[in-house]
Amino acid sequence: MPSGYYLPAALIAFFPWSWLLPAALLGARRVARRDPALAFLAAWVIGPWVMLELMASKLPHYLLSTFPAMALLVVHAWERRADRPARGTRAFEAVLFALPALGLAAAGVAAAQWAEDGTVRAGGAALAGVGLVIAIGGTIAVARGAVVRLLPAVAAAGAALLLVLSLSVLPSIEPLRLAPRIGAAVAAHRLPDEPCSSTTSASPASAGRSKRPSGASGRPAT
Repeated sequence: MPSGYYLPAALIAFFPWSWLLPAALLGARRVARRDPALAFLAAWVIGPWVMLELMASKLPHYLLSTFPAMALLVVHAWERRADRPARGTRAFEAVLFALPALGLAAAGVAAAQWAEDGTVRAGGAALAGVGLVIAIGGTIAVARGAVVRLLPAVAAAGAALLLVLSLSVLPSIEPLRLAPRIGAAVAAHRLPDEPCSSTTSASPASAGRSKRPSGASGRPAT
């Protein structure tokens, strides 16, 4: 995966609060020398992020260890946020809010359009509808920038998105998971009483492989 992979991954995975991350990190940087707690939180985010970007194997969930620090930095930034930030700041944050929401909506449209399974198409349609509503309503709310009105809107957007993902999207894609199908295939072809285990390859992102007992020659038995 190319460098920069975790930027869009964080915008989507930390949504709907990811639009505040730039302000949170910049704010922590400005006062880090005076506030060791903020310096620690900023290092908690930046250090692992840089290390993960340098790794050849990249997966979205690798960044989850930084999310507690991100959340605390966002809370700190929110408490010190002006009631109505500058127009340029609001426009930039509105774009950061709209991009992941539209990305989720586009993913839902693609699933509803091209998926062969009917449950996946239904989940995709639900995600597309909710994502589009959140993108429009949330972007307008962020662009207006009123803190008192914005907090309930963002919280409602996050709750609605999690509800759709947990009740519709995730159950609809459960049949697409490879692990249960691989397990069933291995169980169907293994010999009686034959031990079976999984091991990793050179890449941590590679799937597990079935191992057969070795014969007298030391090579896998056939």
